[in-house]
Amino acid sequence: MDFFKIKELSSTKDVLVFKDQVGVSQHSIDSDSFTELNPRALGVAYFVDGGLQQIFSSVNQGFYLLRLSYVKFVDNTRAEQKTYDAILKTNGVAPFEYQFLEPFRFFDDIPKGFFDYSKDAGAETLVNQIRRIAELRLSIDIARNMKGGELLVVDGSVYPAGYDATEIKALIKLCKERQVGLLGFSKNSLLKSQSGSLINEDILNFSKSLNLKRWVCSNIFFEDTLKIFTSYAYLHPLSRFAFRVDHLANPILPLERLSTNSCDGTFPGYPYGLIMVDKLARVKNEEKNYLYSKHFLSRNLIGVQNPHEILDSM
Repeated sequence: MDFFKIKELSSTKDVLVFKDQVGVSQHSIDSDSFTELNPRALGVAYFVDGGLQQIFSSVNQGFYLLRLSYVKFVDNTRAEQKTYDAILKTNGVAPFEYQFLEPFRFFDDIPKGFFDYSKDAGAETLVNQIRRIAELRLSIDIARNMKGGELLVVDGSVYPAGYDATEIKALIKLCKERQVGLLGFSKNSLLKSQSGSLINEDILNFSKSLNLKRWVCSNIFFEDTLKIFTSYAYLHPLSRFAFRVDHLANPILPLERLSTNSCDGTFPGYPYGLIMVDKLARVKNEEKNYLYSKHFLSRNLIGVQNPHEILDSM
């Protein structure tokens, strides 16, 4: 979920100007907004992501595999990696509830009724919120053991979406206390102008006249309550994308370090550590089918189906 919605954006050769949704705050970008990045050693960096795959669903219930993963890099050597799996059950009708089939260390203390739903929200909203909170709790667990100057790169934005505010605040507080460089790195940024153009594409097009190999366009937005900045980064000369990065402090040094990890030939400009955790967290169809057979059919975890579902499965 993106925190900002842009109302209008206009561009000239030398200045890019856009306003927030209510038109109160106007921001402008010119060549001075860009800083060239010079790659340097990555040092120690942790990358965190989560995946979610529906294994089975019926009218009355749904089962999902939640998988969390992290990878630790020391410079560009993968030093450590780990995944955590949990099977999650939800009921199929409102009010939506959940339960883990086995104890899950990152999600054992949230009371029933914690989640708020719009009129059209359903079980998919519930499980995706659970996945996000679990990712943040894994990040908090990692940050507790990190040292000052190390990087913690979380997939997606670190702006709170309401339901995850407690975890976001705790993670930010911990990273500040331990002097850990926290970055929220988004694959997609849906911030756009009223005309429909994406902000990151406008910034990328604007940068082409500057002839910078790698750059950061700093502090495009600022969230005052938690002191979170949003910038856009271009981390490889062959990249086709400028990525949204949320951060707490000056992003130049962390992004210069991250640029050395963003040289994968298939996706230049995107951190290889995030590519790795995405692969680790992803649940393929073959694994989905295996889990369905092993854990559900053999253990009879699935409730009674209606006649149509029984026939469909034959």
